[in-house]
Amino acid sequence: MVFRRTTVVYTRYMDKTVLAVRAITSEYAKRWLWLPLAVGGGVYLLVMIIIGWVASVASAWWWLLAIIPTVIFLVALTIWIATRLIVGRIAPNMNSRQRKAARRFIDRIDKAAEHIGTPKFVIIYRILKDVITRPTSSKTYIGEIAQEPGEMRRAFDDLRALF
Repeated sequence: MVFRRTTVVYTRYMDKTVLAVRAITSEYAKRWLWLPLAVGGGVYLLVMIIIGWVASVASAWWWLLAIIPTVIFLVALTIWIATRLIVGRIAPNMNSRQRKAARRFIDRIDKAAEHIGTPKFVIIYRILKDVITRPTSSKTYIGEIAQEPGEMRRAFDDLRALF
C-alpha cells in the first residue's frame, strides 16, 4: 500500500500572497521544530542514564522512577508529532524551486532579525500568532517584512511569482 499526500483543491484557487505566506510559515516551523525534539530527547536520555546508574548502584526498584519521565516524554512526543502534522497540512504543495525560494526568504528573515537584534522566539511567536489568530490590522508579520523596500521585498515578490 502506497501512501501519498493528496492535493488539497482549495490551494489552487488561493491568492499567491496567501500561498507564499503559508509556504514561509510552514518551512520556518519545520526548521525550528527539530530543536525541541533534540533537546527533549537529550534531556530524556540524560534522565534515563541517571536513573539507570542509580538503579545499578542502589536497587532495581529505582527503575519505577523511569515511568514518570517516560510518560512525560511520550506526551511531549505526541504533541510534537501532532504539531508536525498540522504544519505539514498548512504547507502548500511546493516544487523544489518554491521550497528553495521559501528557505532563502527565511534565511533573509533570520539575517534581518540578527541585524536588528530580534530574538528568534519573538519571530516564531509573531508568525505563529498570525497563523493561529487573524491579525487585527489585516497585516501579518511576514507581510510587514515584505512591505519594506529592498532585498526582502524582492525576495518575497520572487517567491510569490513562483506560485
